Amino acid sequence: MIVTLRIDPDERAAAAIGLLVPEPPNTVHQTLVGFCAPCPLPYQIVRESQSSQRAYLFEGDFRANHEFSFHFAAGTEAGKTDEFADFDNAYTRLVGDLSEFLDLDGRAGAADGDEEIVEAVARRFSYGGQNPDLARPATFCGIRSGNCVDINTALLACLRAAGRRAAYFAGFYFGQNRTGCRADGMHCWIATGTAARRSDWDVAHCLKAGLARPVPGLNPLGGVRAAFSHGRGLVFETGTARLPAISHFTRPRWLLPDGSLPEAITSALLEQPMHAGADTVRWKHHPGAANQATRSA
Repeated sequence: MIVTLRIDPDERAAAAIGLLVPEPPNTVHQTLVGFCAPCPLPYQIVRESQSSQRAYLFEGDFRANHEFSFHFAAGTEAGKTDEFADFDNAYTRLVGDLSEFLDLDGRAGAADGDEEIVEAVARRFSYGGQNPDLARPATFCGIRSGNCVDINTALLACLRAAGRRAAYFAGFYFGQNRTGCRADGMHCWIATGTAARRSDWDVAHCLKAGLARPVPGLNPLGGVRAAFSHGRGLVFETGTARLPAISHFTRPRWLLPDGSLPEAITSALLEQPMHAGADTVRWKHHPGAANQATRSA
C-alpha cells in the first residue's frame, strides 16, 4: 500500500523554519518499508520523548507544493512498536467519576471488561461534528454529539482510568480500497490489549452506521486505513529543544519561528491499494539521492 501526503503551501509556509512529518509506526496491521520525500529538502530525524516514535524535521523552501509517499507492507505481531506506551497528560486523564459515567454496576472488572467499557462509552455519544466542549476528557450527563476525536478522547481516558491497556491511533481512512481514493480528513481509533487478545475499536464508524453496539475490527465499514502515530500529547525532541506537545499527529506540521506547530493543509491519497499477501519493494537509500529517507526495517 502506498499513501501520499500532498502539502499545499499557505501564508505560514513562507515563514516556516521547518516541517515536521510523522513516521508511521509499525503495528500488527502495517509495516513501513519505504518513504520518499522531496529532493531539495534536507531533514533530521527527531524522536518522541515517551515512546519509540520518530518524525522527520525538514528544512528549506516550503513555498512550493510538496509530496511525501509512504510505502506499507502487511504488519506482523513481532514488528509492532510500543503502541501501548502510556501518555499521561491532559488529553488522557479523565476528570470526573468513572463508575458513575459508565454505569456498569461493577461489570468492568470482569475479564472481558474492555468490551463493556467500549459499549458504555458508545452509549454516551451520537455521531456528529467536532464538539469543542469535549476537547479534554471529562464525564458528562446524558448523551453528547461528537466526532471520532471526541469519542476516542473519552474512550481512551475511561480505559486508562479503569487500569486497562489502550492505544489511541491517528491516521487516514480510505472508504474504498482503490487507487486515487482520497481520505476525508484525519481519522482516529482505539486499540485495547489484554493477556488474551488485542482488539481495534472504531466506535465513531459503528455509531455512524447505526449499529446497536460497537464491534471490534480495524475497518467495520470496509475500506482501508493507515496509522501515522499513536498516543496523545506527543512531544518530539531535537538536538537542542523540545517541541510543543501535539494533540494527535496525522498531518505534517509547520514549525514557526515562535515555536508553534500548526497543521499544514494536507490531502492524503491512496496511490496503491492494499493487497493481501502482496510483496512490497523495499526502497533503499542511495548515497546520491537526497530525496529518499528510509527507516530501518
